[in-house]
Amino acid sequence: MVAVVQNLSEKTETLPPRLAYTIVETAHVLGVCPKTVRRLIARKLLRPSRGLRCPLIPIWEIIRYLVETSDCPARQQEKFIQLFYESLVAVHGKCPRIDKERL
Repeated sequence: MVAVVQNLSEKTETLPPRLAYTIVETAHVLGVCPKTVRRLIARKLLRPSRGLRCPLIPIWEIIRYLVETSDCPARQQEKFIQLFYESLVAVHGKCPRIDKERL
């Protein structure tokens, strides 16, 4: 998903897709309430980036959570995660470092 923004000078600018979401945005993406996202963080099922005042949940954390908590076989999970990272590389030219222990 690519965001298209029109500036005041009427120039259209295409922005890359977002890589991280706030708690409220993550709740919207998952279809739950923000309190549930906070509970997932407290249970360490979602790991936010706390570099800013507002915690941001990277999109790969959301994907990892969904894959790990689904009933898919491990082989399908690995394939899904690999496709996701390859799409990140295609969009951004580089991929965040993959922690093999967490897969």
